[in-house]
Amino acid sequence: MGDAINVVGLLEERVFYELDLETGKSYFVGKEKMAVLLSHRPEVQKRLLEEERESADVMARYLQILAEE
Repeated sequence: MGDAINVVGLLEERVFYELDLETGKSYFVGKEKMAVLLSHRPEVQKRLLEEERESADVMARYLQILAEE
């Protein structure tokens, strides 16, 4: 797959980025990307989309759900 998730400081807020190791590009992992990753879990996806923030602490909860599968 060649992708990795990395935590990067942005101002004083921390966020997640997906790193494409083949191209060297990085992509913000917010609600939109996370919703795609959770498409097989509609109940969890719904909770995600109701979140007000896209910060690392919020996204980390949903990454943990994916990691436990």
